[in-house]
Amino acid sequence: MPRAKHAPRSTSGVRWKRFALLVAPAAIGASAIVGLTAEGALAASFAVSGQNYKISADKLTADGMVLYGDVDDALDGTKRPVGTAGFKKATLENLCLSTVVPLPAGDMTIRLTAGGDGKPVEATNMIADLDQLSGDAEFNNIQIGIDASKQTKGPVSGPAGLGALQLDSATITDPKLRAWAVASGTFKLTGLKIDVSFGKKECY
Repeated sequence: MPRAKHAPRSTSGVRWKRFALLVAPAAIGASAIVGLTAEGALAASFAVSGQNYKISADKLTADGMVLYGDVDDALDGTKRPVGTAGFKKATLENLCLSTVVPLPAGDMTIRLTAGGDGKPVEATNMIADLDQLSGDAEFNNIQIGIDASKQTKGPVSGPAGLGALQLDSATITDPKLRAWAVASGTFKLTGLKIDVSFGKKECY
């Protein structure tokens, strides 16, 4: 299990971290709102699978962001260094999310797309454990070196003594991310489409 985060709690006292991004095609339609929890506090936990997700978009816009280092532990005992990135509010234009699943019959790709035609994906209290991020970025009112436990702009805090980055807002053009875990308080996907096929057909 990944190390516990000092994160906002629900009234039941369950922590934010370690909630899998689950997509059920039968339960989600175009313009769906995936309400994982109420008031942005996740009420579940998960063990990281050790399978990564590639995420791309035309543009990511965020209000309230924090970033600090951590380690994710997979069930097989593998430890991965990650940057825990938290966004209070985020929009993603032309979102693509993909993962490759190795099977005895060959690789299978699960690919999700949404947020086109001027109707971007909207997320609140989104957290991603990532080890790669690229794109052209503009950060506003950035602070580097703040204690992760004292951050005030993102939806999740880290342990005391750990350095963090926080900022008021960010715009990242052509973002490409590789994440090991993703969670979001709400996730609104307009024009949702999920494709499952053999072979490697990743977002980038």
